[in-house]
Amino acid sequence: MNRHDIIQGEWDTLAHAEEEILKWVRNLKVHQEKIPSSTIHVPTDMVRTVAEGQILAEKRIEEWKKEKNHTKVLYLSDLKLKKVPEIPMGVRYLHLDGNYLQEIKNIPWTVRKLYCNDNPLETLEFPENSFLQELYCYRTKLKSLDLPKYTETVLAFRCQIEEFPILDGMPCIHFMNLEHNPVKSDTVPTVYPPTLLSVFLWRDFLPGAIALPKREIPVEKAAVIRISLP
Repeated sequence: MNRHDIIQGEWDTLAHAEEEILKWVRNLKVHQEKIPSSTIHVPTDMVRTVAEGQILAEKRIEEWKKEKNHTKVLYLSDLKLKKVPEIPMGVRYLHLDGNYLQEIKNIPWTVRKLYCNDNPLETLEFPENSFLQELYCYRTKLKSLDLPKYTETVLAFRCQIEEFPILDGMPCIHFMNLEHNPVKSDTVPTVYPPTLLSVFLWRDFLPGAIALPKREIPVEKAAVIRISLP
């Protein structure tokens, strides 16, 4: 093979690589165009007023309804919302974090994960037939939690919760974080559901010891108690 053939071969290789890169870029653009705006997160500084946020939220919901193959995610975060718009049935993962919401009610029973942290939230209610699995409501003004039956995970630290949530009849609960809450000690249970793997609480608001199957944790051992089954 002479020098000319070697050079020509290298150029052919480069040309093929460039063609593959261009194909990848074109496919990426097509994929991006197919992503519905209802699933795209918008930074707070792009929404200047409450009215703008409400209009954008309604637009996202309408676009979500028009999708042929509904995505399960609806992003309504950081829109300066003061009121939750009507959420369509079928949404599984609902993002309402970073708004001005004081209450959340009547969300669809289809919602599996709810993100409502970083709101001045005082009221949070779920339908009786809710299938919520994960709740993220930290850094709110909630004073109590009435959890749906099938809740598995709860992150509610840095709220104003005064009473430990009732866990009786909850067959799936396995993780709770209630740190930085003024939970009254007489509301904290000493026996928990066997499914519960970990619960985080402030030591100062706990009774003398926490009892779980096969384990008892003296609270004086740490400022924050993490109760964990082997």
